[in-house]
Amino acid sequence: MHVERLQFLSTEFEIRTNSPELLDQVCGIAPHLQQEFSISHCRTISITWTGEEFRISNSDGSEDYELSTTIVIDQLFTRMHRLALANLPDHIRLRAVTGNQAGRAFLMVGPKCSGKTTLAVRLLLAGYDVCGDELTLLLDGQAIAFPRRFLVRGDCVELLPQLKSSEEFIAFASDPARETLIGVDPIGLGKSWRLMPLKVSVFFFLEPNYGARTTIQPCGKLEMLRRIIPQCTPPASRRANWIGDLF
Repeated sequence: MHVERLQFLSTEFEIRTNSPELLDQVCGIAPHLQQEFSISHCRTISITWTGEEFRISNSDGSEDYELSTTIVIDQLFTRMHRLALANLPDHIRLRAVTGNQAGRAFLMVGPKCSGKTTLAVRLLLAGYDVCGDELTLLLDGQAIAFPRRFLVRGDCVELLPQLKSSEEFIAFASDPARETLIGVDPIGLGKSWRLMPLKVSVFFFLEPNYGARTTIQPCGKLEMLRRIIPQCTPPASRRANWIGDLF
């Protein structure tokens, strides 16, 4: 039996399998970054190759079966992400880029297809400390990015010229309209990648403008709150006064 341990913030997962090939692929996808977050939950997930199919254990003692390695890995990460988030019930989930400047966080909030990931990667390549591109967890005024690779859309290749010569992006050079997502690892780009709770200093809200000139406009707290709330998932614990974390 082969074993690998993966941390997703407060949860550590022990992956056990008799398939070293499967574990190699899982390790190749998993983000191996520094996470300064105390582990409070441990889970074990067993995946067994029977010679014909993969058998996946469930916490209730039941089992799922899959033939495809791709589907098994997708299910595994979906399960780990779901359980890791469930173990942080007091946190607000916010659709936002998380960055760090001198120990204080800046958050760039925006709806789907507003350009968050493209901007996050461009800032990362420009030397900014960017921790995450999509999901931020917020509690008591402190934010931390959820640990996952930055997922860049194929049709955004032209906006990231520094990456166009990389192996992952070459396949998209002739067809930039492809919808496939490409996982970008900051460590693979030679950047540091460390997660820790950071005090939020400023919010930005990204308005999709699809090729128009970019401008920056100041925004009052109430107006910013009105824009941010639709991009939030309230804490699962239903704790009182959670909106105060957004001020």
